[in-house]
Amino acid sequence: MTRKTGLSRNTLRKYLRSNEFQPRYRLNSPRPSRCLIEHEIRLQDLYAADALRSGREQMTMQGFYDILVQEGFEGSYDTVRRYILRLREKTRSGRNRGYIPLAFNAGDALQFDWSCEDVVLGGVECRVSVAHFRLCHSRKPFVPELKRLTRVKAKRRLWTPSMKLLTFMAACHAG
Repeated sequence: MTRKTGLSRNTLRKYLRSNEFQPRYRLNSPRPSRCLIEHEIRLQDLYAADALRSGREQMTMQGFYDILVQEGFEGSYDTVRRYILRLREKTRSGRNRGYIPLAFNAGDALQFDWSCEDVVLGGVECRVSVAHFRLCHSRKPFVPELKRLTRVKAKRRLWTPSMKLLTFMAACHAG
């Protein structure tokens, strides 16, 4: 049986006595690479210095590997990559995991945009400038149109849709 499975007698005996049907290899913690031990402190320093740079200026894992190779590292790229991933996991454990819901009081904030639309009004096709408002509190849209205005003139005449919006918001808040 040991010849067929390629396992030692002691291992087979252990599995036959237990109720486990499939042998499993359990690694409690990742083993440090022997070739990386000499360069571990240097790699940590490089990673710490790199973390202070902006996202676009940060080094790639290949960059870390190339620096270590120039300094005498003889291991593989994958060894460096796994080590850097573990460093990232340790340093970013509290970051990027939280969710902060945005909450707004009624009338505190809105999103705004302009567009020009071709519509048919009373059987006549015309172009209207449209001010798009979306209230952040209720996420309700409010879209007043401004007939026969170019976008520049419409921006100057923001007063009319703004007053319509304030009237709309007051009605929503009161109701």
